[in-house]
Amino acid sequence: MTHIFSLNSDSQFEPSIFFEWLSDCDIRLSYSCEMDKGWAYYFVREKFSHTFFVLEFSKGVCQLYIDPFASMEDHRIFPYIVDTLSNYLGIELPEAQSPFKIYDEDWIEEHIAEGVAYLKCALCVSPFYYIETYTEGVAAISVEYLSKFGISIHSSTPRIYGYISYLMRNKKLEVINQESLASFYQLDSNGEGMELEVEVPQHISIAKVKSWQIDGTETYDSFSKEDVELLLNLAESYERGEYVEPVVLNDIGTIFQEGVGVEQDGEKAVYWYCQAISQGERYYSPVNLGDIYRKCCGAVQISLSRAVDAFLLSDDPYAYYRIGQAYEEGWLGAVNNELAMHWYQKSAKNGHHLALKRLARDEFHS
Repeated sequence: MTHIFSLNSDSQFEPSIFFEWLSDCDIRLSYSCEMDKGWAYYFVREKFSHTFFVLEFSKGVCQLYIDPFASMEDHRIFPYIVDTLSNYLGIELPEAQSPFKIYDEDWIEEHIAEGVAYLKCALCVSPFYYIETYTEGVAAISVEYLSKFGISIHSSTPRIYGYISYLMRNKKLEVINQESLASFYQLDSNGEGMELEVEVPQHISIAKVKSWQIDGTETYDSFSKEDVELLLNLAESYERGEYVEPVVLNDIGTIFQEGVGVEQDGEKAVYWYCQAISQGERYYSPVNLGDIYRKCCGAVQISLSRAVDAFLLSDDPYAYYRIGQAYEEGWLGAVNNELAMHWYQKSAKNGHHLALKRLARDEFHS
């Protein structure tokens, strides 16, 4: 559900001044519109936003909105926007109500979970769930459309949120016009949708795959039986010559690499990662392929040269780190510390924790 931060204020609001205060956050006003006895301002962060922030002033009440499917970067900047708004309006919030305490990582997780739960419930009673994106307009999400990505209403919250973020970031959602939206969803005069009373479809995990974020945080991608069934169906579709998103081909490789709902098979994992790479997936698949050759998987033996070849195809800072490691440790034969430092620095520039630790070790010994 959309989160709303509210303040009572009769202060005059000058949008050009307020957004100038936020200029260091790369925030820009997209558009504004007049509403009942007030104004609404729609703004975004050009490099990070999928959805709008909305700021409304009406009848002495100021309200700031953030969508649960807003990007993680937008969620993390939200307390700063709240703090800036409070300061602009001359309202000092009590220490206990500090936005930096309230809108922490736990709140982000809870807000996203509420949004995903509402989406699941909506799709139980309606063919579509709607999201207003700032680049494409209003987009419709259906169970059928999600299934094309190996996602169902029984998928985990991070998996649903992650894929919807991917679809928005890559402009792959199905956009509809406002007339169709209003007639189908039966919006009232205030633009509020119908209340839903339905049990949230539960995610039952059959396996979790561990991964690491760029800052070193451990995360787990949890798969349900329904996820695996959809992915195997998509694998069959691909083999029949039908189009399947390259990032989904990577997921198919993952279930074979990790033995999620299927027997572990390194050769099948390699096959699917290679298919994903051949279709243009140059972030996750080359890294996963490189790690198979770096560590082995089933019948696939260690081959450090093939690992480097795979890592060189990736745009992931983790791959840059491994290439640096390869040059430092001589995976290809001769050690080359100059090239090792080049790749470590490239990875560190993108904030990868392993590269930052490796470079810090040099500084400590210098």
